[in-house]
Amino acid sequence: MNIQVQIDRLILEGVPVKSARHPLLKAAVEAEIARLFAEQGLASGLATRGAITEGRGSIIRPARNASVQEWGRQIGRAVYEGFSR
Repeated sequence: MNIQVQIDRLILEGVPVKSARHPLLKAAVEAEIARLFAEQGLASGLATRGAITEGRGSIIRPARNASVQEWGRQIGRAVYEGFSR
């Protein structure tokens, strides 16, 4: 089975990441989603619906001084969980 994840637009409110670090944040989000697919498999929402045109993740609250990678991990988890809704 091939799974393709493509995030065209990810809207984040209140994320204290400077625009120069956005590519790092995007990479961290994609890496976390890929890791979760590898470990936990296809989210049930995707298995029944196929393509998702819009989704909502959970509210996350990393420490204010969290690294870009930690923000990416938490955002990736929230997006993955949103696939199941």
